[in-house]
Amino acid sequence: MKKNRGVLYIIFLLVSFESYASSSAGLDLKATVPAIYDLQMTALNASTSLDILKGNKGTLVARTVEICNAPEGYDVWATSQNNGQLRSGDSNAIKTSYTIRYSSGVYRALTTTPQIVYTISALSKMTKTTQNININVSALPNASAGIYSDVVTFIIQAR
Repeated sequence: MKKNRGVLYIIFLLVSFESYASSSAGLDLKATVPAIYDLQMTALNASTSLDILKGNKGTLVARTVEICNAPEGYDVWATSQNNGQLRSGDSNAIKTSYTIRYSSGVYRALTTTPQIVYTISALSKMTKTTQNININVSALPNASAGIYSDVVTFIIQAR
Protein backbone atom coordinates (compact mmCIF):
# COMPACT_ATOMS: atom_id res chain seq x y z
CA MET A 1 0.00 0.00 0.00
CA LYS A 2 2.88 2.31 0.72
CA LYS A 3 4.10 1.81 -2.83
CA ASN A 4 0.69 2.64 -4.27
CA ARG A 5 0.46 5.70 -2.10
CA GLY A 6 3.73 7.03 -3.58
CA VAL A 7 2.54 6.39 -7.13
CA LEU A 8 -0.79 8.07 -6.38
CA TYR A 9 1.06 11.06 -4.94
CA ILE A 10 3.23 11.39 -8.11
CA ILE A 11 0.16 11.07 -10.34
CA PHE A 12 -1.63 13.70 -8.23
CA LEU A 13 1.34 16.08 -8.61
CA LEU A 14 1.47 15.56 -12.38
CA VAL A 15 -2.29 16.10 -12.74
CA SER A 16 -2.14 19.15 -10.47
CA PHE A 17 0.81 20.67 -12.38
CA GLU A 18 -0.91 20.17 -15.72
CA SER A 19 -4.09 21.81 -14.50
CA TYR A 20 -2.11 24.94 -13.49
CA ALA A 21 0.09 25.10 -16.58
CA SER A 22 -0.58 28.07 -18.88
CA SER A 23 0.94 30.06 -21.70
CA SER A 24 1.37 33.82 -22.16
CA ALA A 25 1.71 36.29 -25.00
CA GLY A 26 2.93 39.88 -25.07
CA LEU A 27 1.12 42.77 -26.70
CA ASP A 28 3.18 45.74 -27.86
CA LEU A 29 1.22 48.98 -27.81
CA LYS A 30 2.61 51.90 -29.83
CA ALA A 31 1.45 55.23 -31.19
CA THR A 32 3.10 57.40 -33.78
CA VAL A 33 2.77 61.18 -33.71
CA PRO A 34 3.92 62.78 -36.95
CA ALA A 35 6.09 65.89 -36.79
CA ILE A 36 4.19 69.09 -37.48
CA TYR A 37 5.83 72.18 -38.94
CA ASP A 38 3.25 74.77 -39.96
CA LEU A 39 3.70 78.47 -40.66
CA GLN A 40 0.64 80.60 -41.30
CA MET A 41 0.89 84.25 -42.31
CA THR A 42 -1.54 87.14 -42.21
CA ALA A 43 -0.43 90.18 -44.20
CA LEU A 44 -1.64 93.46 -42.72
CA ASN A 45 -2.82 96.46 -44.75
CA ALA A 46 0.48 98.22 -44.08
CA SER A 47 2.30 95.62 -46.20
CA THR A 48 0.72 97.06 -49.36
CA SER A 49 0.78 100.74 -48.39
CA LEU A 50 4.43 101.37 -47.52
CA ASP A 51 5.65 104.96 -47.84
CA ILE A 52 8.53 104.98 -50.34
CA LEU A 53 8.81 108.79 -50.35
CA LYS A 54 9.21 109.25 -46.58
CA GLY A 55 10.29 105.73 -45.63
CA ASN A 56 8.97 103.51 -42.87
CA LYS A 57 10.38 102.79 -39.44
CA GLY A 58 9.30 99.69 -37.50
CA THR A 59 6.06 99.28 -39.44
CA LEU A 60 4.13 96.13 -38.58
CA VAL A 61 3.39 94.44 -41.92
CA ALA A 62 2.39 90.87 -41.00
CA ARG A 63 1.83 88.31 -38.28
CA THR A 64 2.75 84.66 -38.42
CA VAL A 65 1.56 81.69 -36.41
CA GLU A 66 4.13 78.91 -35.95
CA ILE A 67 2.78 75.49 -35.05
CA CYS A 68 5.31 72.79 -34.20
CA ASN A 69 5.67 69.66 -32.06
CA ALA A 70 9.24 68.61 -32.89
CA PRO A 71 11.36 68.03 -29.76
CA GLU A 72 14.50 69.27 -31.55
CA GLY A 73 12.84 72.63 -32.28
CA TYR A 74 12.81 74.54 -35.55
CA ASP A 75 14.22 77.42 -37.56
CA VAL A 76 12.35 80.03 -39.56
CA TRP A 77 14.14 81.05 -42.75
CA ALA A 78 13.49 84.05 -44.97
CA THR A 79 14.46 84.99 -48.50
CA SER A 80 13.77 87.97 -50.74
CA GLN A 81 12.97 87.72 -54.44
CA ASN A 82 14.49 91.19 -55.10
CA ASN A 83 17.50 90.91 -52.80
CA GLY A 84 15.99 93.05 -50.01
CA GLN A 85 14.81 95.85 -52.30
CA LEU A 86 11.45 97.29 -53.26
CA ARG A 87 11.70 97.66 -57.04
CA SER A 88 9.52 99.47 -59.53
CA GLY A 89 8.34 96.97 -62.13
CA ASP A 90 11.16 94.95 -63.65
CA SER A 91 13.66 97.77 -63.29
CA ASN A 92 16.79 97.23 -61.25
CA ALA A 93 17.50 100.96 -61.44
CA ILE A 94 14.42 102.26 -59.61
CA LYS A 95 14.54 100.76 -56.13
CA THR A 96 14.91 101.33 -52.42
CA SER A 97 16.19 98.96 -49.76
CA TYR A 98 14.50 97.71 -46.63
CA THR A 99 15.29 95.65 -43.55
CA ILE A 100 12.92 93.25 -41.89
CA ARG A 101 12.54 91.99 -38.31
CA TYR A 102 10.95 88.66 -37.44
CA SER A 103 9.66 88.42 -33.87
CA SER A 104 11.87 90.38 -31.49
CA GLY A 105 15.04 89.67 -33.47
CA VAL A 106 17.27 92.17 -35.18
CA TYR A 107 16.44 94.00 -38.38
CA ARG A 108 18.24 92.34 -41.26
CA ALA A 109 18.66 92.87 -44.96
CA LEU A 110 17.33 89.85 -46.81
CA THR A 111 18.92 88.38 -49.90
CA THR A 112 17.98 85.77 -52.46
CA THR A 113 19.83 83.25 -50.29
CA PRO A 114 17.69 81.91 -47.42
CA GLN A 115 18.82 82.93 -43.95
CA ILE A 116 17.65 81.99 -40.47
CA VAL A 117 15.58 84.78 -38.89
CA TYR A 118 14.26 82.89 -35.85
CA THR A 119 15.18 79.75 -33.90
CA ILE A 120 13.53 77.62 -31.23
CA SER A 121 16.12 75.17 -29.94
CA ALA A 122 13.85 72.63 -28.21
CA LEU A 123 10.20 71.89 -27.50
CA SER A 124 8.59 69.69 -24.87
CA LYS A 125 5.10 69.78 -26.41
CA MET A 126 3.05 71.11 -29.33
CA THR A 127 3.40 74.89 -29.46
CA LYS A 128 1.49 77.60 -31.28
CA THR A 129 3.27 80.94 -31.29
CA THR A 130 2.33 84.25 -32.89
CA GLN A 131 5.14 86.46 -34.21
CA ASN A 132 5.22 89.98 -35.65
CA ILE A 133 7.03 91.00 -38.82
CA ASN A 134 8.20 94.61 -38.93
CA ILE A 135 9.92 96.57 -41.69
CA ASN A 136 12.16 99.61 -42.08
CA VAL A 137 12.04 101.10 -45.59
CA SER A 138 14.69 103.57 -46.72
CA ALA A 139 13.13 106.82 -47.97
CA LEU A 140 13.37 107.53 -51.68
CA PRO A 141 12.09 111.16 -51.85
CA ASN A 142 12.69 111.47 -55.61
CA ALA A 143 11.00 108.16 -56.49
CA SER A 144 9.25 107.86 -59.82
CA ALA A 145 5.56 107.03 -59.88
CA GLY A 146 4.82 103.31 -59.88
CA ILE A 147 4.34 100.23 -57.78
CA TYR A 148 7.39 99.12 -55.81
CA SER A 149 7.38 95.53 -54.63
CA ASP A 150 9.23 92.48 -53.42
CA VAL A 151 8.18 88.99 -52.37
CA VAL A 152 9.52 87.67 -49.07
CA THR A 153 9.20 83.94 -48.46
CA PHE A 154 9.29 82.43 -44.95
CA ILE A 155 9.91 78.73 -44.34
CA ILE A 156 9.68 76.74 -41.10
CA GLN A 157 12.07 73.80 -40.93
CA ALA A 158 13.28 71.15 -38.49
CA ARG A 159 16.56 71.80 -36.68
